Amino acid sequence: MPSAAARSPSSVNEPLLPHRRNHTERTSGGSRSYTIPKVDVQVSGTWASIPGDSLRADYAVTNAWIAGGPQPLGRSLTGAPTATGEPDSRRPRCGASGHNNIDFRVAKILRYRRDRGTQVGVDIFNLMNADTVTNYNYRFVPGGTWLTPTTIVPARYARISAQMDF
Repeated sequence: MPSAAARSPSSVNEPLLPHRRNHTERTSGGSRSYTIPKVDVQVSGTWASIPGDSLRADYAVTNAWIAGGPQPLGRSLTGAPTATGEPDSRRPRCGASGHNNIDFRVAKILRYRRDRGTQVGVDIFNLMNADTVTNYNYRFVPGGTWLTPTTIVPARYARISAQMDF
């Protein structure tokens, strides 16, 4: 594989790192629900595949740092345009690993009449108990806490619920 300096624009999608990603990653998922007729029990589940966040380093450069450099600009940075928006989405990016999320529900249907009833159920969220990092500290300070996890997927938990239909 050619070095990064020798790459042509057409070869930019060649993998450099195992975590390299491109703009085609999307969140995907699905859900299913089924009522078992003889026992009136509803079983349902949802699945979501969520790609990881892109990794970056936000670094604030001061006028003093620029003025003390080997080739000072001779002017203040305030006259320079600021970068806005997202990075070019056509270029590959380095990213964190994504995660799959599975939720599950079981509910007993108690019928009073044809059009009225109650559901008593248990919902289990994050069934696989994934602890994937979903957000990082992007503020780069030399010797600081750059890329320290700040948010992870919530742990597995269950909810007991009741629903009345009238």
